[in-house]
Amino acid sequence: MDNFQKVFIKFKKLDLSKAAVSLYIVHRTMYKREAKYTVAEVAIKENLSNKLLGIVNRSIVNSNTVSEYEFITGDQDNSLLNIPASETDFEAIECVLQEGDIGEIEDPEEMVKAHFYIVCLTMHEISPIYAIRQVSDSWTAKKVKSYLSLRMQNKTLVDLEEDKIFRISNSFDFFSFEKEIFILSKTRFESAMNFRDGMIKNRNEIINEFGKRRIVDDPGKFGKAIGDNMRYLRKLSMVKNAGYYKDADYMTRLRSLAGNDGWDIKFDQAGSMVVTDDNVKDILIFLNNDRLISEVNDERFNVEAKKSVPKSQAKQLKKVAS
Repeated sequence: MDNFQKVFIKFKKLDLSKAAVSLYIVHRTMYKREAKYTVAEVAIKENLSNKLLGIVNRSIVNSNTVSEYEFITGDQDNSLLNIPASETDFEAIECVLQEGDIGEIEDPEEMVKAHFYIVCLTMHEISPIYAIRQVSDSWTAKKVKSYLSLRMQNKTLVDLEEDKIFRISNSFDFFSFEKEIFILSKTRFESAMNFRDGMIKNRNEIINEFGKRRIVDDPGKFGKAIGDNMRYLRKLSMVKNAGYYKDADYMTRLRSLAGNDGWDIKFDQAGSMVVTDDNVKDILIFLNNDRLISEVNDERFNVEAKKSVPKSQAKQLKKVAS
């Protein structure tokens, strides 16, 4: 069993009933695509503390399974995705929380334009549990049933039934526990954690490798076409993780089939894929082995989120099909 699965089992079994609850507001500033985070604590009343604890607990109870983070996935439903905290910006934020370099919110204006908020649960001899939710463009006075109604009174955030000023959601985007991130909302997690910039760095490394391996004839053109398009960045990262381009037999087979079924892919004399203004999507599809054929009716599909079928199971499927 992988470490993140062991941590998840422990996470699910925690009794949070006596946990102390703290609320932190996080602002983010960007400079040359690097993110800097500042953290400030908000004092909260007991009734709000209990509500936040209940939201965290429900979110954990409703999360049934966990799998490794993938750059493109199907619907998560009640399944969490996992990524080590060390691969995200949250590791630095957790260091700030633990080292105590934290401000204190005294004026409601200081909460406006926050990037996300953190609900921290602490218990004796248990690592802190952090529940994170990205904030929309700004917190407003609009009344929405799915949000709690909060107001600043005497430097303390309290729960109210009317006159909404700040909105706390009834769900979270991701948790952090024992250096593992458990993701409930992949899109919001990536936005909160500046994940696009990490993927751009990843893009540059992959494009450099493609140049050395002569996978494409013009790595610079290929990288420019991908740009900062999140879908292409995810796809390129999947290509790297799958590693089909490193398999000589796979690439030889791909070259032999080029031109079939209307593929917009050609190879030059050196065996490199020729990059055009229109075929980047197709190159990514075939480098990630996303063109699949149904065993039932030979229909062809481009499939992004896929799982390999074990050979034993594949044999059983062939017997059923025959």
